[in-house]
Amino acid sequence: MSITPPQGPRVKGTAFRGVIQALEVLRGQAVVEQCQSLMPDDLAAAFRYKTLLASGFYPIEWYRELLWSVRAATGDGDRLLFEIGRESARCDMTGVYRTVFKLISPQIALSLASRMFSNYYDCGQCRIEESRSNFALAKWSECKGFNRDLWIEVFGSCSM
Repeated sequence: MSITPPQGPRVKGTAFRGVIQALEVLRGQAVVEQCQSLMPDDLAAAFRYKTLLASGFYPIEWYRELLWSVRAATGDGDRLLFEIGRESARCDMTGVYRTVFKLISPQIALSLASRMFSNYYDCGQCRIEESRSNFALAKWSECKGFNRDLWIEVFGSCSM
């Protein structure tokens, strides 16, 4: 008898880890622990036993639950999720990449962010519709399973 993994949209483990890392930077370890105590058992266990691999893909439902846990643990709203997205992206951009991102224009930065989108989500795509000096218009499509919290976090990650 074989076990079939759940089907549906998935998020890369590195995104989960990035949220927790950003939450610790922004609010401290005690808030991270409070957040983890509010997670569903399977998600909390994945963090507790370190079975959530950076290179693995996990159900988008878990990611929604993670972001809900952040809201519930902190009592904060959209602004915190936006800042978590921003901080997660900053942590992902280390060394020379961080320096390059500081030097390029916003439209080029958003273009790079749109390319990175598929590194974190196995559904959806982001396409730059229009780009000019200090302006870029992006269009996301096919983003199944996304809710308001995910969009706020995604937009924060684009605003490094």
